Amino acid sequence: MHIFELWQVFYSLVDQAYHGNYPADGQTTDGLANELQCRYHALSPVPGTAWQLRFGHFVGYAARYYSYLMSRAVAARLWHQCFRADPFSRSAGERYRSSMLVHGGQVAPGQLVEAALGERPTTDMLVQAVLDDIDDSH
Repeated sequence: MHIFELWQVFYSLVDQAYHGNYPADGQTTDGLANELQCRYHALSPVPGTAWQLRFGHFVGYAARYYSYLMSRAVAARLWHQCFRADPFSRSAGERYRSSMLVHGGQVAPGQLVEAALGERPTTDMLVQAVLDDIDDSH
Protein backbone atom coordinates (compact mmCIF):
# COMPACT_ATOMS: atom_id res chain seq x y z
CA MET A 1 0.00 0.00 0.00
CA HIS A 2 1.27 3.47 -0.83
CA ILE A 3 1.55 6.14 1.81
CA PHE A 4 -1.30 8.06 0.12
CA GLU A 5 -3.75 5.22 0.75
CA LEU A 6 -2.43 4.77 4.28
CA TRP A 7 -3.14 8.43 5.02
CA GLN A 8 -6.61 8.18 3.51
CA VAL A 9 -7.44 5.17 5.67
CA PHE A 10 -6.06 6.94 8.72
CA TYR A 11 -8.03 10.15 8.04
CA SER A 12 -11.16 8.05 7.59
CA LEU A 13 -10.60 6.32 10.93
CA VAL A 14 -10.09 9.64 12.71
CA ASP A 15 -13.21 11.10 11.09
CA GLN A 16 -15.28 8.10 12.12
CA ALA A 17 -13.95 8.29 15.69
CA TYR A 18 -14.63 12.03 15.97
CA HIS A 19 -18.22 11.63 14.87
CA GLY A 20 -18.96 8.33 16.59
CA ASN A 21 -19.11 7.13 20.16
CA TYR A 22 -15.39 6.54 20.44
CA PRO A 23 -13.96 9.54 22.34
CA ALA A 24 -13.69 8.88 26.06
CA ASP A 25 -14.84 11.55 28.50
CA GLY A 26 -12.24 14.30 28.66
CA GLN A 27 -10.26 13.00 25.67
CA THR A 28 -9.08 15.75 23.32
CA THR A 29 -9.13 15.60 19.54
CA ASP A 30 -5.35 15.66 19.68
CA GLY A 31 -5.21 12.72 22.07
CA LEU A 32 -7.64 10.69 20.01
CA ALA A 33 -5.85 11.42 16.70
CA ASN A 34 -2.49 10.52 18.25
CA GLU A 35 -3.87 7.31 19.73
CA LEU A 36 -5.28 6.24 16.36
CA GLN A 37 -2.09 7.20 14.54
CA CYS A 38 0.04 5.13 16.92
CA ARG A 39 -2.33 2.21 16.43
CA TYR A 40 -3.00 2.31 12.68
CA HIS A 41 -0.31 4.30 10.92
CA ALA A 42 3.30 3.56 10.03
CA LEU A 43 4.42 7.05 11.06
CA SER A 44 4.34 8.31 14.63
CA PRO A 45 2.45 11.49 15.48
CA VAL A 46 4.40 14.71 15.86
CA PRO A 47 3.77 15.98 19.41
CA GLY A 48 2.08 19.36 19.80
CA THR A 49 1.10 19.83 16.15
CA ALA A 50 -2.71 19.43 16.45
CA TRP A 51 -2.89 18.93 12.65
CA GLN A 52 -6.52 17.83 12.93
CA LEU A 53 -7.57 21.39 13.83
CA ARG A 54 -6.49 22.50 10.35
CA PHE A 55 -8.05 19.56 8.51
CA GLY A 56 -11.38 21.04 7.42
CA HIS A 57 -12.73 17.76 6.07
CA PHE A 58 -13.54 16.61 9.58
CA VAL A 59 -16.08 19.40 9.94
CA GLY A 60 -17.76 19.41 6.55
CA TYR A 61 -17.83 15.68 5.96
CA ALA A 62 -19.29 14.59 9.28
CA ALA A 63 -17.96 11.01 9.33
CA ARG A 64 -18.00 10.66 5.56
CA TYR A 65 -14.33 11.21 4.73
CA TYR A 66 -14.15 7.52 3.80
CA SER A 67 -16.14 8.38 0.67
CA TYR A 68 -12.83 9.31 -1.01
CA LEU A 69 -11.64 5.74 -0.59
CA MET A 70 -15.00 4.31 -1.62
CA SER A 71 -15.02 6.40 -4.79
CA ARG A 72 -11.50 5.35 -5.65
CA ALA A 73 -12.30 1.70 -5.03
CA VAL A 74 -15.45 1.75 -7.15
CA ALA A 75 -13.66 3.59 -9.96
CA ALA A 76 -10.79 1.07 -9.84
CA ARG A 77 -13.20 -1.87 -9.95
CA LEU A 78 -15.09 -0.34 -12.88
CA TRP A 79 -11.84 0.33 -14.71
CA HIS A 80 -10.54 -3.21 -14.24
CA GLN A 81 -13.83 -4.86 -15.00
CA CYS A 82 -15.06 -2.70 -17.86
CA PHE A 83 -12.31 -0.61 -19.44
CA ARG A 84 -8.86 -2.00 -18.69
CA ALA A 85 -8.76 -4.35 -21.66
CA ASP A 86 -10.15 -1.69 -24.04
CA PRO A 87 -10.43 1.85 -22.65
CA PHE A 88 -12.30 2.92 -25.80
CA SER A 89 -14.84 0.10 -25.76
CA ARG A 90 -18.13 1.50 -26.99
CA SER A 91 -20.16 -1.31 -25.41
CA ALA A 92 -18.49 -0.83 -22.00
CA GLY A 93 -19.00 2.93 -22.25
CA GLU A 94 -22.68 2.52 -23.13
CA ARG A 95 -23.15 0.03 -20.29
CA TYR A 96 -21.54 2.52 -17.87
CA ARG A 97 -23.72 5.34 -19.20
CA SER A 98 -26.96 3.35 -19.02
CA SER A 99 -26.26 1.78 -15.63
CA MET A 100 -24.89 4.84 -13.81
CA LEU A 101 -25.04 8.17 -15.57
CA VAL A 102 -28.52 8.46 -17.09
CA HIS A 103 -30.30 8.30 -13.74
CA GLY A 104 -29.00 11.57 -12.34
CA GLY A 105 -29.83 11.66 -8.64
CA GLN A 106 -32.92 9.44 -8.92
CA VAL A 107 -31.28 6.17 -7.92
CA ALA A 108 -29.34 5.41 -4.74
CA PRO A 109 -25.56 5.28 -5.30
CA GLY A 110 -25.28 1.70 -4.03
CA GLN A 111 -27.83 0.54 -6.59
CA LEU A 112 -25.99 2.38 -9.37
CA VAL A 113 -22.68 0.78 -8.45
CA GLU A 114 -24.24 -2.67 -8.23
CA ALA A 115 -25.87 -2.23 -11.64
CA ALA A 116 -22.64 -1.01 -13.25
CA LEU A 117 -20.52 -3.79 -11.76
CA GLY A 118 -23.14 -6.48 -12.25
CA GLU A 119 -22.54 -7.62 -8.67
CA ARG A 120 -22.99 -6.37 -5.14
CA PRO A 121 -19.70 -4.80 -3.98
CA THR A 122 -18.06 -6.24 -0.89
CA THR A 123 -15.37 -4.73 1.28
CA ASP A 124 -12.86 -7.35 0.15
CA MET A 125 -13.67 -6.64 -3.50
CA LEU A 126 -13.21 -2.90 -3.11
CA VAL A 127 -9.97 -3.24 -1.16
CA GLN A 128 -8.63 -5.59 -3.82
CA ALA A 129 -9.62 -3.12 -6.55
CA VAL A 130 -7.52 -0.39 -4.92
CA LEU A 131 -4.59 -2.78 -4.45
CA ASP A 132 -4.84 -3.87 -8.10
CA ASP A 133 -4.90 -0.22 -9.14
CA ILE A 134 -1.73 0.44 -7.14
CA ASP A 135 -0.04 -2.60 -8.72
CA ASP A 136 -0.99 -1.38 -12.20
CA SER A 137 0.63 2.00 -11.56
CA HIS A 138 4.07 0.42 -11.25
